[in-house]
Amino acid sequence: VFIGGSDANVILSGNGERVLRLWHEKRGDVEAEDLSSSLAVMLGCWTENFNRQWFERLSGERVGAVGESRGCARHSWRRCTLDGIVEASGAIWEAKHTSAFAKSEEVLERYMPQLQHNMAVARAESAVLSGIFGNHKYEMIEVGADWLYQLELLEAEEEFWDCVVTGRVPVAVAPQPAPNPIGTREV
Repeated sequence: VFIGGSDANVILSGNGERVLRLWHEKRGDVEAEDLSSSLAVMLGCWTENFNRQWFERLSGERVGAVGESRGCARHSWRRCTLDGIVEASGAIWEAKHTSAFAKSEEVLERYMPQLQHNMAVARAESAVLSGIFGNHKYEMIEVGADWLYQLELLEAEEEFWDCVVTGRVPVAVAPQPAPNPIGTREV
């Protein structure tokens, strides 16, 4: 049992029901939610390889370490499973397939905890969110590691993990304002 990047999104979601559900999962009280019938989740899984190929084609950069799991050097309960690492820069590469009507700022805000968590665990200085919006738009959004955001995230994760270990019921924390991206490239 550990806290991963997707868990970081839940912990900083501000949604009490989702936080409580995650707590029950981590304590072994309930099975992890079966997402195999979720179109959005399954579409994201099926398009991840294409997303990586598209990123590599447009950027000219190769993505490696696909599916690799890494652990935090300081906290054994903190891990990440990588969509990949941009080999030339060492940036975390994160694939997302989202609604055609989503705004890139909203998508970035939704996944910022995961990006910052993965950068902290993997000791990366930056991340690239590689986003497919419906079937008509593609964007690469580069984000730098933000140590203040990562510190606040770590504090929220430590509090949540303490609740998992002790059985104390967690309280949802308000989401932190997302750091600004370094750059966005719409293709």
